Amino acid sequence: MQALSELRSEYDLIVIDTQILEAEGDMTDIWHVFLVPLLRGDAWGLGVFDDSSEGLDLLESRVAMLTEQFGISNARMLVIANKWEQFTDDDAAMISQMFAGRATFIGSSDLDMSFHDRLGTGFVFTAATGIAPVVRLLLHKVIGRREFEPVGTASGRRTPFRLFGRKSK
Repeated sequence: MQALSELRSEYDLIVIDTQILEAEGDMTDIWHVFLVPLLRGDAWGLGVFDDSSEGLDLLESRVAMLTEQFGISNARMLVIANKWEQFTDDDAAMISQMFAGRATFIGSSDLDMSFHDRLGTGFVFTAATGIAPVVRLLLHKVIGRREFEPVGTASGRRTPFRLFGRKSK
């Protein structure tokens, strides 16, 4: 926790990427001791799922477990559809309804090979056209800073951004 406190004093956003959240009986200590207390506090939870019915069903059950059994606030739980080739308004409505009262559906990313091909490099290619809009929405929701407003809102201007950067002093 001390390392996290030090990071929080320097950065606007700290991402803790974990393994897939298992069923309650199979949860590791990183969840019970570290992440659940953070999520009960001021951290945000983000669930990512693909276009398989198994991925969506698994995430729905895990979000339900976190909000209902562990008391995580639904106000700070977010979900994103990932790697969808054909995402429709009907898909968005179905997903929003599925997570209603448990999490906020932020949007979807396309199957973007320019992003996918760079995953192993350690560089998060946030400008990839398939993911940039959903990354902007996510950052605007979590950080709330004006430069992350979705394109076409408020000032309507597109501001370049870096996903991992130092806090403005």
